[in-house]
Amino acid sequence: MKVVFCMMLFLAGCASSRPEVGLGWGYNYRRIAPDTYSVHVRESRFASTAEAENLFVVASKKVIEANQCRSYRIKSYSPSLESAFLGASIPVIDGEIICLR
Repeated sequence: MKVVFCMMLFLAGCASSRPEVGLGWGYNYRRIAPDTYSVHVRESRFASTAEAENLFVVASKKVIEANQCRSYRIKSYSPSLESAFLGASIPVIDGEIICLR
């Protein structure tokens, strides 16, 4: 009984915070010029476009933190829906940001 209760608490804690990447979703970025980064976001098939937009902001903030930037400016932003299994749609965003120093 105690084991079940502890597992429930553990799973509740896992559900309350969202990691940066998961199975089939997440983000990545790469430097394409001295202060310009390409950011790719792919959400889960149960997520909304708004959630993908929020993940793009999170990814952009991680880029500026990792590169000691003051802020960033979005150079390009292209949201789309990728088709998935059984007609589901997956929100995807490809963009470029400029690191402001």
